[in-house]
Amino acid sequence: MHLALTGKSDRSRLQFQTRFPCRDADVIIDLVSRGRGRMVSQRDINLRIRPHLRIIDGLINSGSKAHYILLSSGGAVYGNTSSRMLSESSPCLPNTEYGLEKAIIELHLLAAAQTTLKTSILRVTNAYGVGQPTKPGFGVIPALVNALETGEAFPIFGSGEMQRDYINVIDVIGAVEAAIRHGGVGVTNIGTGCGTSINELVSLVQELSGRKVNAEYIETNDSDPNFAQLSISRARELLKWEPTVRLRDGLSRILGEKKLLR
Repeated sequence: MHLALTGKSDRSRLQFQTRFPCRDADVIIDLVSRGRGRMVSQRDINLRIRPHLRIIDGLINSGSKAHYILLSSGGAVYGNTSSRMLSESSPCLPNTEYGLEKAIIELHLLAAAQTTLKTSILRVTNAYGVGQPTKPGFGVIPALVNALETGEAFPIFGSGEMQRDYINVIDVIGAVEAAIRHGGVGVTNIGTGCGTSINELVSLVQELSGRKVNAEYIETNDSDPNFAQLSISRARELLKWEPTVRLRDGLSRILGEKKLLR
């Protein structure tokens, strides 16, 4: 992609050059994401959000008829909620930098859907799978596997009863392929439709590995939702898609690859 800086006084302002390679693409899959955080600064907006919006605007201005597929966050955009099941019509009240970033890009892309650009927004839950770096900062399951492998403490916030929906990367790929086949489908949750608590996850990993996890219960982080279980009815209807990998099987593959399986 050809980018140029505009103005010496604000070097974070980017604009497209005359040539825009993406304009002739049939499908654009947006997987770009930065680390999670708690606060949004002007620098974050300039470096993380505006470039996304400029890409979308560049496509629109070039008259692109591409299908733009955004992989958004199935938990962060909804924010704190007491609802046990979230649908695409549930309120989006992000309370983290990561969630706010995704929500802003989603809104801009939804507006772009009124143009020649076709759009699909896949709100993916907690993805995991073989090959994912097993260290803190890459999700709950990688951190748990890292703790199992190294003996380091695995932090559990509060009671450990907060629930998350974990989806294998194989099923995420299947959802993207389904979105490509079916064209612009708007906002669609991608998950398993089943929640698993942190305590249940730890117990399952211990059962499969025959090892003890060094669990450390610490103060609850209020910015994390207690429930992040998504309804996938819309994905079933519009994408003709179903998750195929059970959590037990997905974890077994990871532990097997790490030689940690019992």
